[in-house]
Amino acid sequence: MKIVLISLIALGIALWVGLSLSHDPGMMIVTLGGWRVDVPLWFGALMIVVLYAIIHTLVQLLSGVVKATKFMANLSSHFNKKRAKKLTSKGLVALAEGHWAKAERFLVQGAKVSDIPWLNYLSAAKAAQEQGKDDARDNYLRRAQKLTPESEVAVGLTQADLQYKHQQYEQSLATLTQLSHKAPNHPYMLTLQQKIYLQLHDWEKLKELLPKLKHYHALSSNEYKSLEKTVYYQLLLEKTKGSMDALMQFWQKMPKDCKTNADLAGCYVKALLKSDKAVDAESILRTALKHDWQEELIRLYGHLSHPSPQKVLNLAESWLHVHPDSPGLLLTLGRLCEQQQLWGKAQRYFEASLSLQPSPETYALLGSLLEKMNKPALGAQYFKKGLLLAMPAIAPTK
Repeated sequence: MKIVLISLIALGIALWVGLSLSHDPGMMIVTLGGWRVDVPLWFGALMIVVLYAIIHTLVQLLSGVVKATKFMANLSSHFNKKRAKKLTSKGLVALAEGHWAKAERFLVQGAKVSDIPWLNYLSAAKAAQEQGKDDARDNYLRRAQKLTPESEVAVGLTQADLQYKHQQYEQSLATLTQLSHKAPNHPYMLTLQQKIYLQLHDWEKLKELLPKLKHYHALSSNEYKSLEKTVYYQLLLEKTKGSMDALMQFWQKMPKDCKTNADLAGCYVKALLKSDKAVDAESILRTALKHDWQEELIRLYGHLSHPSPQKVLNLAESWLHVHPDSPGLLLTLGRLCEQQQLWGKAQRYFEASLSLQPSPETYALLGSLLEKMNKPALGAQYFKKGLLLAMPAIAPTK
């Protein structure tokens, strides 16, 4: 209905214009730069329509060219993305399969048309390192960082990790130091520092790093405890070579968990025994054994030259009710009884220890005790048993 109405109105206007022009066609005067052109009104109107048609056509043509250019650009972009994806995929597969040269080639080619070229260069750096091409590795890492400045931490950590795996510990540490202002407490950076310090045997630096490793959960609970024990054990060994005062001060500052560890407590007690600090040694051993019964520690208890030997013996015998099958405790009881010249009692403890666990040390102690008891022949038998146990089996000669 609307179209019919509009058509009728347009037709009416056209008839009116036509009739008007037949009586008075009118003139159109155009002036330009001092020139004047007089044309009939109908001719001027026709020229305007023709000019509009020409301009409209040109605009449509230009729009078509622009659309065609965009279409070609989109088509090219789609092709490049598809090609980059294919090259990157082939490169990553080759990297996983250990074809380093092929992986490097595909990844670098893919980086040129990839949306995330820095990731290609990081992977290419790994492939280059596996081929021993350190310069190429560093070049790829620089390209990755230059293309994406915000990936500085990721690139830096990758570089430090690759340097570490290539046993370039000092260079790796220097890379991590440069990153410290960007991500000072990054868990993986802390883990990597820990690995490097372990390789360099820098126990002091590791001790300084321990609180951060724990706070930022850079290691699992078991890994952290193992590392803490290793660090303090190595530092304790170093301190045993210095003054006793410095060693004792260091022990006091150690974490409680470390003080009850059998290896650390044993190391410290041995140093105390060498310095005739039996009272301190006994206290350390008693605390450690209460926390965790260890045969090595109870054997050390028998080496105490305590000012109150009976008190020490009574305590050790009280442990026998809890640990009746401990060969180390029975050996220690034999030693403590021998110190107080309780020969018969010492002999029984040594024999009980041998019945549970024969050892050259126990045989030798029992043989020595029997000599003191004027039983040299019987003592010689035990010496012989201990010697045979200590010596490797001798193959019969032909």
